[in-house]
Amino acid sequence: MLILYFIITFTTMFTIQTAATIVTAGIASCLFGDFISTELWTIIMLFICALNLIKGKYRLLDQLMRVIVITLTISMVVAVFLALNANDQPPSFTETLPKTLLKLAFNCFYGLDASTFGYSGMAITLGTRKTKSQ
Repeated sequence: MLILYFIITFTTMFTIQTAATIVTAGIASCLFGDFISTELWTIIMLFICALNLIKGKYRLLDQLMRVIVITLTISMVVAVFLALNANDQPPSFTETLPKTLLKLAFNCFYGLDASTFGYSGMAITLGTRKTKSQ
């Protein structure tokens, strides 16, 4: 059982770390402007974290993580509040199931439906968004 736990943990840690880094890099890109690409922000953040870990600055990294988590929590609550107030229709809590195998795979892997972000069909693999003209 411990080996199964190790395999599951080892196979998911890269995905979780990548997702967290890319989201944080996207937020940094939005906050500080688009003069640096999201990919470069990702590299910069990984370098800073690795440098702190190599130097043994665990306390600094822990404090930074606390600030980031608190900031993201507050901004999420504010965003939900603003979104609910800006919408004149009541929220819908009906469950929608993925209609294609690709959306089902995306849902199983990321826990989200691809159509939530405007992605559809091959657009997921190409990394492009559907526009209203499509």
